[in-house]
Amino acid sequence: MSAGIVVLTKVAAPGKVKTRLAAEIGTDKALHLHTAMLDHTISLALSTGLDVTVSLAGSDNGATAARLIELGVEVQQQPDGDLGHKLRHAMGHKRRMIALGSDCVVFDPQWLVDAAESPVPVAIGPSDDGGYWTIVIGGGRDDLMDALLTDMPWSQPTLMRQTITRLEHLGVDYTVLPESYDVDQESDLSRLLADPRCPPRVLEIMRSA
Repeated sequence: MSAGIVVLTKVAAPGKVKTRLAAEIGTDKALHLHTAMLDHTISLALSTGLDVTVSLAGSDNGATAARLIELGVEVQQQPDGDLGHKLRHAMGHKRRMIALGSDCVVFDPQWLVDAAESPVPVAIGPSDDGGYWTIVIGGGRDDLMDALLTDMPWSQPTLMRQTITRLEHLGVDYTVLPESYDVDQESDLSRLLADPRCPPRVLEIMRSA
């Protein structure tokens, strides 16, 4: 059974997305940036040939869901709870699942293909802030879901280290994918704008008046 990709994100609403950046670049640009980064993430995910689902938090009367479906993805409602609970819901399938956010837009889709085809149960893509930009878990592995998605230090610089510690404690084989970075604050955005992999739409937004 083929692997699938799920992208966890939010409906673009003022004051709800890219909040740290909004204080520096303005609410309107933050909203457009969020949408551009999500669309680029979806484009990269679809280029793998794998099925792509978006786990969407928030509501705008279905407008965002309808737009995303037109891009060629399925959309599911994201439950309340911490990130671990949301990941568990999004990845709770019998097939191997690859989870992404929409804050990292410079990964190589081939990395996801390699992770989908890997024989080991878990793959993780570290981010340079100590977290990870993707996690991949084999289908039907409720034991790994429990171990890796429960009581974790979400949004903390110890997340990647704690994840590996738990895997090694369980004696579970894992693969570490290439490192990448999220765009959460102004210094990250400056880095992205100087990156040759920066999505053209992001450049357009930031160059506009």
